[in-house]
Amino acid sequence: MSNKAISMSRLRQVLRLYGQGRSKKQISILTATSRNTVKKYIERFRELRLTLTDINSMDDYGLSQLFTPQEQAPPADERYLDLQSLLPHYYSVPYRFIGKKVKLLYNSIQVELFYKYERIALHQRSYRKYTYTTNSEHLASAHRFLSDWTPEKFIEEAAAVHEDVAAYIIQVIEHKAHPEQAYKSCSGILQLKRKAGTERLINACRRANSYGVYNYPIIVQILDWIRTWTG
Repeated sequence: MSNKAISMSRLRQVLRLYGQGRSKKQISILTATSRNTVKKYIERFRELRLTLTDINSMDDYGLSQLFTPQEQAPPADERYLDLQSLLPHYYSVPYRFIGKKVKLLYNSIQVELFYKYERIALHQRSYRKYTYTTNSEHLASAHRFLSDWTPEKFIEEAAAVHEDVAAYIIQVIEHKAHPEQAYKSCSGILQLKRKAGTERLINACRRANSYGVYNYPIIVQILDWIRTWTG
């Protein structure tokens, strides 16, 4: 890796642009990152054989563990190594058990989770590190809907409107600390197309981008201003 680590937010942006087919030179310019650093992170991404879905499912800590050089750990016994192979993967439980202490039983094929001797979840064991295995039935009803929301979904919808709208949506996603906040803003912005029309939405996204403000309220405010002055 590069001697100078980059933020996980910027790393996600680098990999997202790479997934869109951008050249290393373009990615370097768009992310203000040296071309050598872009090259090293892309090579690491390909070496790990990850997908953008894998990257989006990871939190910043998990991502940093894969892309930031780690000190060599001392040798461990086989049982410890087997447990370590299990721990970096995340398995869901029904939402009502969030925060509860559960017991985990596993073998080479499956993972079982118990709460007070009741089995609450059964998953096929996965050996993919820092990714998630989620049973949709475990999610609260509101989260089931949100689980279908991804950065790619909103960027694709925005690109179908105009490239400037897609560029703005990317910035909204990058500037929000929590994915759910970003996705709600993106959904709200894209729904404004029906009310305001395509051309006005494009112009609003361009203006908001020039302000460096990336959220739903600023788009609404600009559209109101455009409506006032244009009738």
